[in-house]
Amino acid sequence: MKQYIIYVAILISNIMMGQDYLGRNNYNCRGWLYIHSSANIAAMEIAELQWREKYKSVDVSFLEGIYIVQSIKTSKYGLVDRNNKVVVPLRYEDLSTFECPSNIAWAKENGKWGAINSKGKIAVPFVYDNFKISYADGNPFCVQQNNKWGRVNEKGEIVTPFQYDEVILTGYMTTFLKKDHKMGRY
Repeated sequence: MKQYIIYVAILISNIMMGQDYLGRNNYNCRGWLYIHSSANIAAMEIAELQWREKYKSVDVSFLEGIYIVQSIKTSKYGLVDRNNKVVVPLRYEDLSTFECPSNIAWAKENGKWGAINSKGKIAVPFVYDNFKISYADGNPFCVQQNNKWGRVNEKGEIVTPFQYDEVILTGYMTTFLKKDHKMGRY
């Protein structure tokens, strides 16, 4: 109940300041609330978890009641729920928060990056050397393969071919790609 009151208070204060996040809210993904609040909601939420000491690290996933945890023994990452029940086994070398609105998280396994959904199913295959989040063009992701950058969507479909030497992200709506020492906006 205490968390709910804090969330509502922050939402109301943001609306009063002309920052209406209701239009961007995805019911299952709360990233906008954590990012745009002045209070450290993530720290407050994690502090209430009685089992947090069992892990090397605990972080919010941006999904309601789901946490990214790192094993003390293996340093691998996975997901658990509020009751410390494993949702996704602790098997990943790295694991990001869930991205809105796609609700996928980028994970690293066997030295390669891919993405999973909240059930641990593969959304984007684990074949990429690196990734960057781009919110241009409806949320495709910039990924690197064989030293070239391209873009994929949340289903792993290629939306920009792998022909760019570098990608530079500047804000939510612009992706600059470098090809043959020339920069351009995609």
